[in-house]
Amino acid sequence: FEIVNLQGFIYLLQNNLPFAEEKFLAATRIKEDYSEAWVNLGQVYIQQGKWNQAIEACQNALKNLLYFTPYEAYNIMGWAYYNLKQLDEAQAAFQNAISSNPNYIVAVTNLGLTFLEAGKTAEALKQYERAEELCKTCPAGARASLLLRKAAVYQKRGERSKAISHLNACQALDRTGANGLACENELQTLTTPR
Repeated sequence: FEIVNLQGFIYLLQNNLPFAEEKFLAATRIKEDYSEAWVNLGQVYIQQGKWNQAIEACQNALKNLLYFTPYEAYNIMGWAYYNLKQLDEAQAAFQNAISSNPNYIVAVTNLGLTFLEAGKTAEALKQYERAEELCKTCPAGARASLLLRKAAVYQKRGERSKAISHLNACQALDRTGANGLACENELQTLTTPR
């Protein structure tokens, strides 16, 4: 079952989602409580936009009480709920992921995004600040992404000068990377006279 899961993971890395799905399903048929295969299957479903199937796969992963990394399953579930616009369920799933692993930056950031989508800007900002604390040694692109997200919060709150400040810092941190370029585009939008 582990070799079949590994084959699926290789297909997943190659973005060959149909074959990855097939292998992960095969692994779960061989060993029904194989949480890693269920989570990998959930990731395939996320990439395919099959949100409900991703949730179901992760719920199957969480049935195994000995599953070592439940935060991964909760995070995938949260992302699926977020895409289904079920923000309360998304928040709960991301909070479960963080409860399972308080240092899981991905879930902290996703919780911030969910709060922002729900219009809870203070809570979103708190999560992004927490992610920044956890991400002090992350690559520049990841830190720039957090600055871009905080700028979005400030924009939503109407705090234009803080948004511009964060976009400038983002751009300086990741000049040629995708996040730096996104910050540059946002900065141009905010500073171009209308």
